[in-house]
Amino acid sequence: MVKGAYATYEGSTSILSITVSFTAEMQIVDVNATHIEVQTDFNMSTPLGNTENSTTMWVDKQDMTFAPENLTLTSTVPDAQVTIPGLGTRTCTEYQYQNQDISAAYYVDNTVHWPIEMIMTSPEVNGQSYNMDITLVQTNIPGL
Repeated sequence: MVKGAYATYEGSTSILSITVSFTAEMQIVDVNATHIEVQTDFNMSTPLGNTENSTTMWVDKQDMTFAPENLTLTSTVPDAQVTIPGLGTRTCTEYQYQNQDISAAYYVDNTVHWPIEMIMTSPEVNGQSYNMDITLVQTNIPGL
């Protein structure tokens, strides 16, 4: 993992007949002996408008969990199989996170130790919950 390594992601879903599109880029902006600093820029757009945000977090090189802020790790699955168009099927560790507003599954490639897919799930509203599958679409990380 080197400074400047990045990956871009895309996803979309339909919520009550409204299309929600999501794009994100995760980039390593700093590296020290034990951690990498990852900046994530994202844009969520609907016909009603856009929401943009940027966050930065330090990720421990030993566990590489990419824990989202304000979410609690609830389970880990060490050998999940994930298929990404253009990348094929990869063995990943699945990290499940949750809070009262959302749950998230991060699939971190077991070889490269970088997220290749994220699935966000809303809490149930009127008997329905909504999933958004966010997948890797471009990267300069060797091996992906």
